Amino acid sequence: MTAFVGRIEQYSSGENFDCYIERIEHLLKLNKLVLDGEKISFLISVGGAELHKTLKTLVSPQKIEELTYTKVVDTLTRHFTKKINTTAERFKFLNRTQNVEESIGDFIIAIKELAITCKYGSNVNDALKDRLLMGIRCKKTQSKLIDQDNLTFESACDTALKMEMLQQELQNMCPSSSEVNAIKKFSNDGNRNLLFYTLYNTNFLIVVDAFSQWIDVKDMKITSAGALILELRRIFSYFGLPNTIVSDNGPPFNSAEFTDFCTSNSIKCLKSPPYHPQSNGAAERAVQTVKNGLRKSLDDNKIKTLPLTLLLSRFLLNYRSTPTTRNRLSPNEMIFRLKPKTLIDDINPSIRGNGEISRENGTVLAMDVKETKQKPFFEKGDKVLYKLKTNLKYKWIPGIVREKMGNVMYSIVAEGVYRNAHVSQLRKRKSKEKVDLIDEVDIFIRPEQDKEDEHQVTNKRKRDPDEFIVRRSERLKRRVCEN
Repeated sequence: MTAFVGRIEQYSSGENFDCYIERIEHLLKLNKLVLDGEKISFLISVGGAELHKTLKTLVSPQKIEELTYTKVVDTLTRHFTKKINTTAERFKFLNRTQNVEESIGDFIIAIKELAITCKYGSNVNDALKDRLLMGIRCKKTQSKLIDQDNLTFESACDTALKMEMLQQELQNMCPSSSEVNAIKKFSNDGNRNLLFYTLYNTNFLIVVDAFSQWIDVKDMKITSAGALILELRRIFSYFGLPNTIVSDNGPPFNSAEFTDFCTSNSIKCLKSPPYHPQSNGAAERAVQTVKNGLRKSLDDNKIKTLPLTLLLSRFLLNYRSTPTTRNRLSPNEMIFRLKPKTLIDDINPSIRGNGEISRENGTVLAMDVKETKQKPFFEKGDKVLYKLKTNLKYKWIPGIVREKMGNVMYSIVAEGVYRNAHVSQLRKRKSKEKVDLIDEVDIFIRPEQDKEDEHQVTNKRKRDPDEFIVRRSERLKRRVCEN
């Protein structure tokens, strides 16, 4: 007796019976079973107990052996095939559009499957073509298909698939602004992978964002559920609540307190199977990354004597600022939408601008961040009025701008005293011409004088230019309380 060729599982309720019978027919043909009795026996044997029980009930009081194979298939088909409401099926078909993360190929398969029960007959290809054109998400692909003459369903599929492949290749070469804008922040649609690990006799909690691979490591002196929840609250206060937390089966994660914490914050908690760390692969990979980084730091004789937490902070700064190979964006850029400054930026400062988001060759490296450069409110030598508070009252006194100390901070000279003033304390005087600083206040300072002495220089009488007179401040000094 020859061995049976092929394999098929039992029929399950809800499965498309026509497809199941087609598979049975191919196996019968492959094993050269042509007699009705052999075919029926094969169908009952592989169909399972439920199929046999249903068939026996349907043909009762007749016996199954008295029927032909065609009669058995027709009986089962009428029973398992549900009556189709064509109107409802066409409504589903006409409202089917491409989902956000669905590829063109998957969308084509979905609409072809829906069209089977719509009974379009010979017009099925036209219906499929129209549904593909109306349901596709990419506007560029839609425009491309509309511009084509004599468009058929087959040609529309080929064009859409080629356009999708071209867009993916371009995105892999350099992320487009639309892709960058689609990057969501740490708190949105994010999964967090959690893990405790011990390194150099110190317990660490490692948290990894599954999307951006952003890593946070915390020294945990206590690994109880309460300490874990307290640390997670600190992290979530920065980035918001995640959708899912993936962890191992450690005692803190299996505690009722941690489960209640996740439930109360609408967080889905997933546990990796026992003895299967691959299920929490993101955290396991992050452990190796952190360990390798710390080992390299400890191998360096110049910095190995530094505290372990300091070495860890330096490593995390470098890791979070390093672009990934996936989209050439660092974890910091993907989360915070900006490129933080590092010491490497000082090597080529031209690509950055005072902490601004850098742009090169039209590629947006950080998302939706508008440049906020402002023209300075005042320039060196401008005549201003300074709002001075005296005896719980305010008055405006004239002054001169010495230099700009920050975006909104200025160093000025008013009444012969050097002062630091906020832009809200200044306003321009009516005279717009610039004046020389020394001529305006008539003060002279030795180059070697300390800055403390500069606040005490004045000129209240006529004197020789070479004479130096120190002016004492008229402000009242607070009394020093004696203990």
